[in-house]
Amino acid sequence: MDKTKYYIYCLEFPDEYNEKTGNRDATLRYIGKTNDLKRRWREHRKGNSSATRQRDWDKCRFILEDIGNKDNIKELEQKWIDYYGGVSQLLNRNNARSL
Repeated sequence: MDKTKYYIYCLEFPDEYNEKTGNRDATLRYIGKTNDLKRRWREHRKGNSSATRQRDWDKCRFILEDIGNKDNIKELEQKWIDYYGGVSQLLNRNNARSL
């Protein structure tokens, strides 16, 4: 049995310019999934993800859901993407379906 813990996370960047809508006071969000929070945080901070590159990391909020196992990780990630209005409303360019 896999004892690895999995997480759904949301990075929120308040008061940023939303290129998609032209809103200058937008809260931009990125929804993701990982089994290694420290590694994924470093990747985002280093600019490895084009969606979160060049953001104001001093204002970033990190919201987390500990989902335990991997069984329904894709469905839970999609739930949060849908909750925030779908991928078109997020920084996510593509809804990657693998972990």
